[in-house]
Amino acid sequence: MQTFLILGKDNNFRQAKIAELMKEYDISEFDLYQLTSDSSIGIAQVRQAVFASAKKPLAGLKKMLVVHSIDTATSEAQNALLKILEEPTQTTVIVMTASSDNQILPTVLSRSQILRASQTDINETESLPVGTLEEIFAASPGRRLLLSENLAKTREEAVVFVDKLAASLEKRLLQYKKDFSQTAEALRRTVQAKKFISGNVNHKLVIDILLLGFPRS
Repeated sequence: MQTFLILGKDNNFRQAKIAELMKEYDISEFDLYQLTSDSSIGIAQVRQAVFASAKKPLAGLKKMLVVHSIDTATSEAQNALLKILEEPTQTTVIVMTASSDNQILPTVLSRSQILRASQTDINETESLPVGTLEEIFAASPGRRLLLSENLAKTREEAVVFVDKLAASLEKRLLQYKKDFSQTAEALRRTVQAKKFISGNVNHKLVIDILLLGFPRS
């Protein structure tokens, strides 16, 4: 199989795996085509990728198509990508990356060899650093906007942030009975924010609204 899905919240892990696959398949940088977007990946971008995958390699025997953050792609875009996943050319290695497989179509998953981060890496990145959640709840509106700017500068960082935020809120629900309803509402808002970020919505605006809507302790 020449189709890979790299799963992990750590960008360094994902980049390292891409480098390993390039070395394994002897892919030149001239034969590397990368698909990325500041917003949700759309069907037009995927069509460009399909067109690029049909071209012959320039410097070697194989070329590589890397689709970054496939979990932010629309369902229509993922379905369009199935065209090359179902009928891959022998000269193309397809690599997709994602922080998790929650937003990826089962048909895409079934056609991919999944490379996951180790359990240690997952445990280290699953929640916010100690004290960050309390800092958000205690912060003024102005401070929350500043935290939003620092914690989620890119769409990819925003996805990772809301995943960690959700994990931290879940732990808070289990550990504290005080303010249970407020924490539960914050978690509901966070899950909803993840859906907006995965769609074609400005990630900075989503995080700003999310944090400003949290109760202040």
